[in-house]
Amino acid sequence: STSTLDKPALLKADFDGVYVPSGAVLTLPADGADLNQVTTWSLGAWVRVDKVAKGTTVLEFKQGATSRLKIATGSNCSGQAVEVTFADGATLQQTDCSHVLTSGAWQFIGVVQDTDTRRLELDGAQVAGVGKASAALLWQASDEAAARSLVVTGGTALGWSALFDRALAAD
Repeated sequence: STSTLDKPALLKADFDGVYVPSGAVLTLPADGADLNQVTTWSLGAWVRVDKVAKGTTVLEFKQGATSRLKIATGSNCSGQAVEVTFADGATLQQTDCSHVLTSGAWQFIGVVQDTDTRRLELDGAQVAGVGKASAALLWQASDEAAARSLVVTGGTALGWSALFDRALAAD
């Protein structure tokens, strides 16, 4: 079964005008929303990557030392494509090069998992998707004591980010 959050689990300060610089580690509060049973979710983030290059990690969710979700630049689209690696080993690789990461520009990345699919969006356009998503959880309940964090890396500034307990659409 899935749990329902009363509001999104905010991953930074909940007010305008503040961004998180590169190298920051944001820790979700231990008494925060219970995300262990959430299998349908949406992650949205405004990011600015100083220098887009193949293999650059943009954002990474960790539970303890274990990577649960990693957003990085892939090899497609001359290294400007977005790639997402999930804890279950699945990846979403951008192949549509009409929307790519641009050095120094603020851009919106969305990662969505619902009961049937996973998809990756860049600036509101779906750039990758896969049907029949596994029911893998974002967080592992068996390792509940481990700290949950969002790591901002690779010369990335984070302008805003939130995790929702439902699959949101760009429209």
